[in-house]
Amino acid sequence: MKALSSSASAASLSAFLRRFAWVLVWLAARPATAGQRTVFNDDRPETKALEFWRITHDPSTRHHTVYHHQDPFSASGRYLLYVVGQDDPARRRPDEPEQVVAVYDLAEDREIWRSTTAAHWPLWANRTDTLYFADGSKGRRQNVWQVDIPSGRTTKICDDARGNITGITPNDDRLFWTLNKVYAVRTQPGSQSEVHWQHPEAPAVSSSLVCHNPVHPVYNVRQNPPIRPDQPFRWTRSYPARMLVDDDGRALGPAMAAHEQGHGAWRGDGEYLIVGDGFLRGRPWNEPFPSALLAYSNSKAHDPSPCGRSGQWTCTTDGINDCLKRFDWRTTDTTLIAYACSIIHQEEGNNRDLSGAYDSDAFGSPDGTKIVFSTNYQLDQFPATQVVAARDGRIEVLSAAGFPPEGLLSIGVGVVAYESRTDNAFLGCTGGALGSRYFPKLVSAGFTVSDFRGRADMTAANPMAAQYSTDVYLAVVRLPDAPVLAVDGPGLVLYPGRNHRETRGYEVRVDGVAVGEALWDGQAVLDLPAGRAVQAVAVEWSGLRSAPCAPATAVGAAARLRLGERPAGFDEPARTWFAVAGPGGTAAPLAADARPEGLAQALAEVRDREGLLLAREHYALGQLVSRDELTPEGHATLTQEYREGRLWRRTIRDAAGAVVRVETLDDKGRLASIAGGTTEEHPGTENRTVTLEEYRDGEPWRRVLQTAAGEVIQLSEDGNWPR
Repeated sequence: MKALSSSASAASLSAFLRRFAWVLVWLAARPATAGQRTVFNDDRPETKALEFWRITHDPSTRHHTVYHHQDPFSASGRYLLYVVGQDDPARRRPDEPEQVVAVYDLAEDREIWRSTTAAHWPLWANRTDTLYFADGSKGRRQNVWQVDIPSGRTTKICDDARGNITGITPNDDRLFWTLNKVYAVRTQPGSQSEVHWQHPEAPAVSSSLVCHNPVHPVYNVRQNPPIRPDQPFRWTRSYPARMLVDDDGRALGPAMAAHEQGHGAWRGDGEYLIVGDGFLRGRPWNEPFPSALLAYSNSKAHDPSPCGRSGQWTCTTDGINDCLKRFDWRTTDTTLIAYACSIIHQEEGNNRDLSGAYDSDAFGSPDGTKIVFSTNYQLDQFPATQVVAARDGRIEVLSAAGFPPEGLLSIGVGVVAYESRTDNAFLGCTGGALGSRYFPKLVSAGFTVSDFRGRADMTAANPMAAQYSTDVYLAVVRLPDAPVLAVDGPGLVLYPGRNHRETRGYEVRVDGVAVGEALWDGQAVLDLPAGRAVQAVAVEWSGLRSAPCAPATAVGAAARLRLGERPAGFDEPARTWFAVAGPGGTAAPLAADARPEGLAQALAEVRDREGLLLAREHYALGQLVSRDELTPEGHATLTQEYREGRLWRRTIRDAAGAVVRVETLDDKGRLASIAGGTTEEHPGTENRTVTLEEYRDGEPWRRVLQTAAGEVIQLSEDGNWPR
């Protein structure tokens, strides 16, 4: 990795320039550092971030984003919050401060506010740039504060909370916290907490971590039943892992079946509950249980989060492997954004859960242009790569560039020493270096490799005890959507891009020259010269700029530009129809007004308003038979098949075309089976494969595990199997 600066060589940027010429016009105009933001790039071909911003720069003290289901970006996208210090007193070093919350202004490139009291689990309002936090420890009486940003004006909401504030209603009128039960408190000074919901067997079955839908009046809350020695699995039909509760305090039923449970969040538009710890899965927010929890990624997710309020993308890091990924909801396709590389290695025999101290907790900005994450690896100074194969003390990787001739590697939970390296391999490798825990199965294809020097003070007597705390980074994953100009009588109207919550204003250009120095905010009409080419560029609060929109020309002598709303149906995709002659036959275009009814076989190509091919639909006698969702590269990563108008099978593939998961649904739209896709370690065998999970009445019933040779290892029925 290299910082982008005026001294960066043209050669190192040439490939990037060819692919994103107009992107780099903007990048090249910016300094390498501005305020606290340090800008650097990653020239690895497999990672797709446009650039990175390092926001905090103190690895001696924990700087961390909030928990993965809570949004660290304010409603406008201008402000970013993070916590400073250690939340858990048991994990806090003697020299480490008690946790406070800080707010960073992406427009001014600096931290503009920091709490003067302890702050835990800070939370933004949904509609305004208002911040909430509690100032005490769980179980003890504490104050809840409201902070207006950017003024910093602070108001006490209540003084009787005894838990972390983790949820807020869509209209920002109530906050939620938990201590065995779920409590609600009004967002008004002088409020008092009231019990909102509790499990019938509370406190024996306790509730924790309210995760409220950002749009709809419902939240999901974890359920923590007592561990029973006679039960192979803690959660059951009677004791679901997550419960859905509406804003009137009515339980709506389990959020998912016990064996489907995992880390959860809501899609950015609130339409789906999303679940990780496996393939990223989702179910509609308002569908009664059992609701089909279908896969919406073609690779594994751990802690899922939305990436933008549109619902088009989600993001995650995948646990101890810690690859930062973005998933496209429509296609299920995975984009590798970065190697986040956050881990705290432990010595052999020590198996404490330290994930709260190093989890990356990725989350996308309101328009999905940036993903914020935390890591204790110095990404701007040290390299990272990925394992291709490992055997006999040799670890082959995509690239060993930037690593020293000999040294220490971080792979999974272990530290690996190597004696030498080539361009694509480390030689003489020995696991368990520095006395670390070590699991050989984690040194396998796809695992992230980083330089141990980038996560610890190597001058310390014991580097294992001198591993860094996390800092906060942002990955720029795409540029803002360009606006659209259209003729509006004698003048023009500007429609914002598809995603425009973070837009600060527009640079309006006439014949390629900006009109004035200030951005146009659309509050007043703008006078335009007649007969001249007009373009506009959307500019975020963060400074990110869209590509210029297609030019338009005002025809009136007193032409004006006004800001409008995208018309209904403006973004509806268009279909082009073809008649197909026999199985695998040629496709002949139909007339523009022709329909597929009556044709034995027909094909529809579905394109967006920019002309990008989104999908191919196959019809028989006018009935939809299947739809292939296509990536921008043309890969069919998701095929959905239909019978008599209902979805009955989904086949998910990776970008190379290999099938990773097949789901079938019954005639009521509930899951019937899941095939393929998961490997686990089983004593006395090679890796075992979960080849089939069968459902009855929409709930897990039987799981068959077998070796690659087809030998059945385990047959579990009646939904009774260990997770």
